[in-house]
Amino acid sequence: IENLSNELEINTNIGYIKLNNVTGPITAHSTTGNIDVVFSSVNQTAPFSISSSTGMIDISLPSNTKASVELNSTMGSVYSNFNLIKPREDGLKAIGGQKAITGDINNGGVKMSLKASVGNIYLRKK
Repeated sequence: IENLSNELEINTNIGYIKLNNVTGPITAHSTTGNIDVVFSSVNQTAPFSISSSTGMIDISLPSNTKASVELNSTMGSVYSNFNLIKPREDGLKAIGGQKAITGDINNGGVKMSLKASVGNIYLRKK
């Protein structure tokens, strides 16, 4: 699906979900398959939920997006080039073994939940 600025709800048992140049809000689930979403902007009116039982999730957001994110992978890792991990009181940041991350992008905004049971999660600036 490309160039859509409406609410989307997508479910697939076996298959790849690919969304390009969308704004959401989005609710998407794949039982077996990757989910790839490139946002042109992020609609702030309703929360987003993207999940995959077996497959990776790869999300690209504009760098000025305001969002409060929850990223969780049971049997995978979480990667992002957004500054989501805050230093501890001693100034150190966790840099490895991250399977769950919560944080705010640009001081927070719409709630965005990304969950993968078996697969990595990628949250990228575009």
